[in-house]
Amino acid sequence: MSYKLRPRQEIAVKNMVDFVNNKKKDKGIFIYPTSFGKSLIISNVASKFPDKYFINVTNSKELVSQNYEKYISYGLEADLCSASLKSNSVGKVTFATIGTLVQHLNFFKDKDVIILDDECHSGSKVGSQLGEFIKKIPKCKLIGTTASPFRLSGGMEGTTLKMMNRDRECIYKSIEDVVQIKEVIDEGYWSKLIYQQKVVDESYLELNGSGTDFTVESLKAFGENNNIVDRCVEEAKILIAQGRKSILISVPFIEDARRIEAKLEGCKSVYSGMKASERDSIISDFKALKIRVVAQVSILSIGFDHPQMDGLIMAKPSNSLTFIYQLIGRLVRIHPDKKDAIIVDLSGNISKFGKVEDITIETNDYTSGWAVFSKDDLLTGYPLNTTRRPNRKSLQAKLKRKTEGQKNLDPKFYFGKYKDKLVSEVYKENKSYLTWLLDQKDFKWYGEVGINLKKAIRIVLGLEVFAELPPKEKVNTKQLLEEYTNSVRTLQDLKDIW
Repeated sequence: MSYKLRPRQEIAVKNMVDFVNNKKKDKGIFIYPTSFGKSLIISNVASKFPDKYFINVTNSKELVSQNYEKYISYGLEADLCSASLKSNSVGKVTFATIGTLVQHLNFFKDKDVIILDDECHSGSKVGSQLGEFIKKIPKCKLIGTTASPFRLSGGMEGTTLKMMNRDRECIYKSIEDVVQIKEVIDEGYWSKLIYQQKVVDESYLELNGSGTDFTVESLKAFGENNNIVDRCVEEAKILIAQGRKSILISVPFIEDARRIEAKLEGCKSVYSGMKASERDSIISDFKALKIRVVAQVSILSIGFDHPQMDGLIMAKPSNSLTFIYQLIGRLVRIHPDKKDAIIVDLSGNISKFGKVEDITIETNDYTSGWAVFSKDDLLTGYPLNTTRRPNRKSLQAKLKRKTEGQKNLDPKFYFGKYKDKLVSEVYKENKSYLTWLLDQKDFKWYGEVGINLKKAIRIVLGLEVFAELPPKEKVNTKQLLEEYTNSVRTLQDLKDIW
């Protein structure tokens, strides 16, 4: 192979090799940001096990084609197994879409197999095609790679962001390696991102029944009332005038993409349902800079590799951090002809989740396992729509109270569906209800009982930096006057003292 791994990539390869050799583990998640150089790691790991069969599987034909082309560009041989790409071949090293791969179960079921599940946040639920496939292969190691190892979980009081390894419906239960975005930035392999947040009216947006994203009707209302199509066209013209070479516009509906194409000279649209040859031609010309602007509906949101792309107009509101993270990730790859990349946010997404560079995935004593932070604010384990989120200081304070043996307030509810239940019991049963209750601005916490209940809820949620306020010191007015009489010269001096 004619490439040299960077130090952190070498560690990543070692961690994967150690995982494969560990007889006690069979499924693990490896978290690597976009632009970390995952294809090099895949190639290196595959070469370490010549006695095993290696499969790189994804759900997207674009991504499997991209991974395959990169692999063979290193002078290596591999088979391509994807009906969408008109290839149905398997061998020692195979790049495959899962839908076509499952047809070859008989070939793999008696072999020693390593499966690398690229973008493993997608399609890795219990009962999925991949989940059923690996069940039937006795000797199988499953390596999942992703930049966004979290999922949305709906609930009556709001949608919660969960780590994949904490999701009962996920086939992965452990996180084996994490590279932070900051590490990639510090190594100089992440393009500078410029954010422009535009004012939009989000009041039209309504969550669907599961709480995992917005309803079709509300997305349409949002688009119409914010004049999104025309604003996308206008923003694209501004980016073109500024000299941006390659601009992607992300919208929720096919009709939006096609209207933008009709209104903006030199723009093409890509979406599901169009002829594969036409779509592939547009994507190829976009990457070759023959087409300057592409309006798309999800097609190029995950795994699309186009380092020269330097502009993104994000016009699809989403409740999914995975979608937003992956979409912005299309901009971050470096290129000699690219100084930076710009994100024009017409969706309200950035104000909800923050900048992707501020996201960290970490485990600490005060997080009780892996968690996602945006700067100091905790994103996972709490409803996304809550106005009150735990931060590092409040979580550390909660842990300190616990380790010092401080007894928390634990009153009973005196109202509602949890009447006569302790706060600690409701926390275990339905944490979302507690966050929802605190968000109700018109709710009255009557008397000392109500104040104690509210305080107990804040403590158990990890929102209180201090469980108790320090006792107020009694002020000796006479002593203060005696101490400062000589310094008082004006009425303002006296006010300053008090």
